[in-house]
Amino acid sequence: MDESEREFLNRKFSHLFNFYDYDRNGYIEWSDFEKRISDATAHLKQRLADQEFYVSAFRSLQTRAVRNFFNAVLEHADNDSDCRISAQEWIDFSYDLRQKILATGELPAWLKDVVSGLFACCDVNKDGCLGNDGLEFLPGIDEKMQEHCFKILTNNGEIPLDEENYFELTKEYCCSTDPQNKSRYLYGFCD
Repeated sequence: MDESEREFLNRKFSHLFNFYDYDRNGYIEWSDFEKRISDATAHLKQRLADQEFYVSAFRSLQTRAVRNFFNAVLEHADNDSDCRISAQEWIDFSYDLRQKILATGELPAWLKDVVSGLFACCDVNKDGCLGNDGLEFLPGIDEKMQEHCFKILTNNGEIPLDEENYFELTKEYCCSTDPQNKSRYLYGFCD
């Protein structure tokens, strides 16, 4: 890997770290995820004011998916066992994960489970595909960039963003050193 590829990966991995570090204290902690879940729930509640049951189910599903993700990341990245992830631990974890995916050609089972849970949360209309309106619940994508990311990820709606394609894009996000690879938009890395 040359220096420009390593620099690209560092920026891409740092993008997600910075998203997860909600309070900007230099660590990813469970409290950061709790705040993200509250924000997402409040946003959905505003959008679906008359569907309290759905909003409550979303919060429960998202909390479970995110808790599974956080616990898995702690298990694989928390080298000093302090129940939080530093920027360096996150970068090291991301490179290690990349190597495992490149070696096997597959997402590890724990990550497949987490990604599947996240996909289920974002499949707002439960049709098996992420639509433009569900992307805003993916890590790193905000309401302003969701349409742009959706167009790129789906080739202007020609390719369905179903679970299989979502898994493939996640693999590419973790592994690709190509700045032109569309997977960079899966988590809003639009630098």
